[in-house]
Amino acid sequence: MKSGVLNMLKINIQDNSKKLLGETEEKKEKILYMIGLEWQRIVTKIITEKKIVDTGRLRASMSFITNKRQVKGTRVPETLPKDYLSGRAGKDELIVGSNVEYAEKNELTNRKGDFLRPSLLEHTGVYQKIADSVFKE
Repeated sequence: MKSGVLNMLKINIQDNSKKLLGETEEKKEKILYMIGLEWQRIVTKIITEKKIVDTGRLRASMSFITNKRQVKGTRVPETLPKDYLSGRAGKDELIVGSNVEYAEKNELTNRKGDFLRPSLLEHTGVYQKIADSVFKE
């Protein structure tokens, strides 16, 4: 009988749940930010197509906030008040809108139509695709 060499099997068990949870949190924040950017593009397009604005101030004031990022409106001239949103969203929250004093009235009573609701409700598929793509990374 030949003497054999006993191969040793080494098993290492690690708990990576904290790392996985951290990566998931980072991805959620990235998703909210990317959805915010896409929402900003969509809402400004709707405002332009419906010819809701006269001066462009409302369109330029569309902005969003996530838990970690405040995104300023685009191309707001220095002579106008800073109408982009300020503050901080809660964990896993995305706040969208404008601080222009007449934004709410335009959304609710403008004869040319609303812009916030369609930018959110009519594009849920786009937002879902963004989330899916980030989680697949």
